[in-house]
Amino acid sequence: CVCHCIDYDDSDIDRFINYPNWSSLSDEEEQFVFFLALNLSPDLFIGKVFFPSDELCYDIYGKFYDIHDINHPKMVTRSLVITERICEVKQIFAFKQTWLKEYYLDPMKKFAQKFSSRQQQANRSCVIS
Repeated sequence: CVCHCIDYDDSDIDRFINYPNWSSLSDEEEQFVFFLALNLSPDLFIGKVFFPSDELCYDIYGKFYDIHDINHPKMVTRSLVITERICEVKQIFAFKQTWLKEYYLDPMKKFAQKFSSRQQQANRSCVIS
């Protein structure tokens, strides 16, 4: 969602934000997405481009709004600095707490457990002589 809200042109991450291709990612690519999601955590963007609001979402989990359609322009951040780059804000994302849980918190917890389990298995199989 972050990449839909800001003008962050980076071909290195473009393939990771295409949800239908998610199942084709390698284990290393999944780890990259996990660490990218940690570094671009929604809490960094709440109040800037992400806004918790059941009213703005109507009957769906989340809704994008073009920045030019916002009635309160002083509320909206026009640009953000991400990885030492100034990124123009294109849209805001209004979301319900259920979206945050289902599409960020729960998947991140699942991946953390998956990678932790792999690390524990690797540590058990590592023999130093």
